[in-house]
Amino acid sequence: MPSLGTHLRPSLSREHFVSRSPLKFVTCNVTCTMPRLKQLTPFEIGQIKAHMHHELEATEIARIIGKGLKNKFSHTAVRNAMVKLKENPKWRGERAAGSGAKRKTTAAQDKLIVVSIHQPKTES
Repeated sequence: MPSLGTHLRPSLSREHFVSRSPLKFVTCNVTCTMPRLKQLTPFEIGQIKAHMHHELEATEIARIIGKGLKNKFSHTAVRNAMVKLKENPKWRGERAAGSGAKRKTTAAQDKLIVVSIHQPKTES
């Protein structure tokens, strides 16, 4: 199998991409996925704000705050934070209340799931 690179990962999904050449049909079972990214914490936003005070560019700031970390930060993420900080200097990088995904289950359904998981299996 050819190398997929870091931004493509094989998947078990049923999306098929077909290449039609005069000689053969090639079907690949591959889905394009973005790598998992981590969100900047309020501490890291504070570091960006401090480095902005020293008039550093986004690429320099990304290199400095990502040093020694497993997941480094892209200069785009740092630049986006810099834009938000310029628009609102009091912004701390915290998410607004209620900005997450809506609940799929109710609290009562969650309790039923937990109870059903902890019940011993019965033989059929």
